[in-house]
Amino acid sequence: MVKIRDLPEEVLVLIFSYLKLRERKTAARVSRQWHRLAFTDRPMRTIVLHVVDYLNQKERKILLKSNRCYRNLTLEWTEASSVPFLLEVLDKFGTELHSLKLATYVVTPPILVRFLLKAPSLRQLMVEGSVCNEDCDMVLPVFKGIRALEMTQRGFESELCDVIPALFPNLVSLDLVGAEDAAIDLIGFYGKQLKFLHVLLEFSQFQRFSNLNCLTGLERMHVFWPQPSDFRQVFSVFEQMDAIQSASLTGPVNEATFDLICRRWKNITSLCVNVQSLKAASFRNIAAFKKLKVLKLQGSIRDSNFLKDVQLPTVTHLVLDGISTNCGFYNHMSTFVPNVWMLKIYDHTFENAQLRLITKTMTSLRVLSLDYCYQIKDEGFQLLNNLTNLLELRCWSISISENAFIRFPKCPNLRTFSVGGSGWITNKTVLDIPKAFPHLRELHVVDCFKVDEDTIYTLQESMRKCAVVRLEKPELDREVEAVWGWNHCDK
Repeated sequence: MVKIRDLPEEVLVLIFSYLKLRERKTAARVSRQWHRLAFTDRPMRTIVLHVVDYLNQKERKILLKSNRCYRNLTLEWTEASSVPFLLEVLDKFGTELHSLKLATYVVTPPILVRFLLKAPSLRQLMVEGSVCNEDCDMVLPVFKGIRALEMTQRGFESELCDVIPALFPNLVSLDLVGAEDAAIDLIGFYGKQLKFLHVLLEFSQFQRFSNLNCLTGLERMHVFWPQPSDFRQVFSVFEQMDAIQSASLTGPVNEATFDLICRRWKNITSLCVNVQSLKAASFRNIAAFKKLKVLKLQGSIRDSNFLKDVQLPTVTHLVLDGISTNCGFYNHMSTFVPNVWMLKIYDHTFENAQLRLITKTMTSLRVLSLDYCYQIKDEGFQLLNNLTNLLELRCWSISISENAFIRFPKCPNLRTFSVGGSGWITNKTVLDIPKAFPHLRELHVVDCFKVDEDTIYTLQESMRKCAVVRLEKPELDREVEAVWGWNHCDK
């Protein structure tokens, strides 16, 4: 019989790459070999090291002696005197980095260049703060390997529209959250080579963005705009995007714009759209998307027949984000997405009546998430008995009483349960979970401030086959799971 110690190192590295950071640290205690393999190249691709400038001298020495190979690094500082220490960190880890995030108030081009020269393999750069230009005589180097750039908060000054393209000529991913009018100029410069775009528009930018004619190669897009003062505004820029595969339009979309994208975006597989300005007749054009798999709807919907006579058989994931509806909206849900197996509902008007309708008509659901559904009462959870195929359940910020789990259904196939964001969850409520769901393999208790550490420990002891997790706010000088990282724009 082959034992685990007989497996080749390549196989062990592959196994470790699927483990979360907490599980990987546990496995690393088995032996020196496992410690080395658990923190080698492939497993570390999803881990980000967060370094702050207020580490004491002892903590800094320990960090600089680390033998781990990091691919993602965040540097956070507030004082200019911290820059030498951060340069030491980059001397230690920079040669292997793929993603770098700089979090500070202001970054000047000379400091930015000094950091980037320490990371020759860098492909993604994020600047959380303001990039401020200053008079300097230095010759700017070119970082051809950087393909993705994100600039947040106050963005950048207009004069940097010449500096940024000079530093990063090969960008294919651009994220300009919080940028000023200069953002449109920058999008125009990179437009023909962009594959991914994320931008927040102001009223003054509507027309200029709509007139861009250089985004024909765009594949993924996230555009946000506020409530328009003129609902006749049509984003004609969308007409040229024949290659778009994933789009998120989180501003209200008028009927003319929606009709346009339904005609043009034939290859789209993932769509987020704000439909509060649409009528049911216009929304029916969504049936033109023959490859759509993931759909996210936003906005207030008052028409009870909004989903009537519309069918999207290819959609498997449906998210209702902030939807505010009437009771009739859910009457046509099962025919609207007959093959959906993942449903997420974020609706403060969602009640037991709607939950009863869903559990009776959408019995093939495998994943159900109920977020901020304040109107659901304890008896509503018993309706989940109808979902015999349910594998994962998430309840976030829902008014669950202390004895609710005792009356919960014993879903035979439920393997993952997440509960949190609620002041209603008590120690007794959590300790009743094993009785309600005896076959759990993963349990997450998140941000339930009435649940103490002793209760979590007791739960861990009673559910040894289950990964019991309580997520706290991570220490800023610790390793955490990377919620961002190099994406598939590296082509």
